[in-house]
Amino acid sequence: MRRILVVVGLVAAWVVGCSSGPDVSTPAAACTSALTAQCNKVGSCSGANVQTCINVAQDAGFCANAACPTGTTYNSANAATCINNYSAQSCADAIAGVTPPGCTLAAICP
Repeated sequence: MRRILVVVGLVAAWVVGCSSGPDVSTPAAACTSALTAQCNKVGSCSGANVQTCINVAQDAGFCANAACPTGTTYNSANAATCINNYSAQSCADAIAGVTPPGCTLAAICP
């Protein structure tokens, strides 16, 4: 669970579904979608309880104030790519808390 929270914390730091794709309408929505993708991936790889992972992260307020820094602009297409990269991540990387390509603050808020 600690590794999950570290990964979720990274998502919240950089800014930060349905069948049509993750909700990336706002930085906060993208953060929540990324958090969900991470928890789903780690859960499918390790057997961790996905809903507990999501609840712990949400209760901690990881995405409550997600926003891009002043002077940058939120890019929803880049956020969607990041979320998809979390979903496609290998189990080893997901469990180790590796941040996938395209999931940096500079990528999401250029």
